[in-house]
Amino acid sequence: MHGFRWMQFLEIGLNEEQLAQLQQAYGIHEDRLIEAGVGQLYPGLADFAARCKQGGIALALGAEASRDYLLAVSDQRQLEDLFEISFCTQEFGVGSVDEMLMEIMCYAEVNPSETLVFGTRPAFFQAAHNLDVLTIGCGWGIRQHRELEDADFRALTLAQLYPAIQKADILSAQHLS
Repeated sequence: MHGFRWMQFLEIGLNEEQLAQLQQAYGIHEDRLIEAGVGQLYPGLADFAARCKQGGIALALGAEASRDYLLAVSDQRQLEDLFEISFCTQEFGVGSVDEMLMEIMCYAEVNPSETLVFGTRPAFFQAAHNLDVLTIGCGWGIRQHRELEDADFRALTLAQLYPAIQKADILSAQHLS
């Protein structure tokens, strides 16, 4: 979701009332998107999450979204069954990905070497790197893979995710040695 955050940075001369109207219109659009079924999981991702859970690996969802949007999509897609932790950037001031990732790690009681961030956006990769966390750029379902250039590893298909995780695990283990 490219959502609510961009409105905070608009400098187009809107007064408070006009900005409130824009935010209301955006909220209506967001509601329509949810009703239309957006926010779907990529095919195979639920199976991946289930295998992780069976293997004792906790998954967290960090979304660049409003809390209302995240909760609506989560309810619609039963994401609470897949992710043990769910946070969104809106919960952290102007939407800091760094703060959200740090909070996820604190809540899960893990350190950077035990954490791996999957994402599609440079902001997530940069935030993870700021915390000394390895990243995997996930390219399935997106058109332009150049957004993944800042990731440590890339998985352009779900099948490529497992080898990328293994490489990240090896690199993390070497870093601890």
